[in-house]
Amino acid sequence: MTMLRYLFSILLDFVRWSQMVPMVLAWAFMLIALVAMTIINFQQTSFTFFEWVAGLWERHDWLPVWSTPAYEQTDGSVHITDEQLRPLILKAWGWLSLILLIIDLLRTSLFGVRQARSLRRGLVITALGCAMVGTGFGLNYLFGNEPYQGGPFGWLVLFIGGPAVVWLISAYSLSVNHLLNGLNRKLLGEHSDSAKVVRH
Repeated sequence: MTMLRYLFSILLDFVRWSQMVPMVLAWAFMLIALVAMTIINFQQTSFTFFEWVAGLWERHDWLPVWSTPAYEQTDGSVHITDEQLRPLILKAWGWLSLILLIIDLLRTSLFGVRQARSLRRGLVITALGCAMVGTGFGLNYLFGNEPYQGGPFGWLVLFIGGPAVVWLISAYSLSVNHLLNGLNRKLLGEHSDSAKVVRH
């Protein structure tokens, strides 16, 4: 295998993981929304838990203290212009793609090349996950302690439409991932005698 082929393979992997970032962020946002909704609906239990976590956090000085970056301010309010926001988004996207790539390379070096999961299986798994999250939203609506503004039909559309959008994003990311992963395996020689395949 030539060095040029190996470098091109890494570049292809970086592009592949960059297209997985929307799926990762969509799932993170949806799960955070579910957790936040659960916390709001069951405040007494969650408030006790967060008091315990905050107390544990304050006991350790090595834990990070988050601060707001200095942006252009007018009348005490924080304003982020488009020129400031776009580089931040691109940098975050690039860094997250790089982190996912490094994790994948480390996993491959430790455990070998993993057998490719079929696209259909990935779509089914994400569909089931979205259905479970949508069910979680519905259970919060039915058994939560907080009142909801608006009729149940609107919330039903939101609880179904939100996970459906996340599944569509996942379908795109998984499709591109499947295509680029197949190209990369052909480039590197999937059936090489030195390749170690790990089934999962």
